[in-house]
Amino acid sequence: MQKVSDNMSDSALQLQRVNDAGFINLRGSVDNKDFLAAIERVAGVALPLEANTFHGDVTRAYWLGPDEWLLQCRESDVANLQQALDETLRGQHTAVNDLTGGFVMYGLRGPGAAELLAAGCTLDLHPLVFTPGCCAQSGLAKATVLLARPKSTDGFDVIVRRSFADYLWQWLARTGRDARIEVT
Repeated sequence: MQKVSDNMSDSALQLQRVNDAGFINLRGSVDNKDFLAAIERVAGVALPLEANTFHGDVTRAYWLGPDEWLLQCRESDVANLQQALDETLRGQHTAVNDLTGGFVMYGLRGPGAAELLAAGCTLDLHPLVFTPGCCAQSGLAKATVLLARPKSTDGFDVIVRRSFADYLWQWLARTGRDARIEVT
């Protein structure tokens, strides 16, 4: 995953497309301990069991629902990870689907990131409510997104369907002009 720059130059905000991001949708039962152990062993990240949280760094697992997660890894690792999951989970009631072609990921960094997102989103993104390690599916400027607050940065990751990616990019850039957003 491409790291979003931590140097803020003279800009209050930075918006950057995260290149080499791949996505796998995963479905299975939290009651199946073999399923949970297999995912952690193969993907190298434990599935979050608490609603609206995520685990991991280079490979992340986002909670989407009681039996659904989104795995995010390097795009170059998706095929091997999907194959390994398919083989490991064979015979179990699960689903593993590559969604890489359908999603784009942006990094929005800087002290005004929550305020910018709040201009088009109804979630309470205050850092005492939407803490590092939280994620949530929501609407943002009429686009459906998955927002996540990484633990290691001052900002958010925004995962959006590819069909809305250009629209959302332009909305973020335009709405962030007053905050002197730097688009890279």
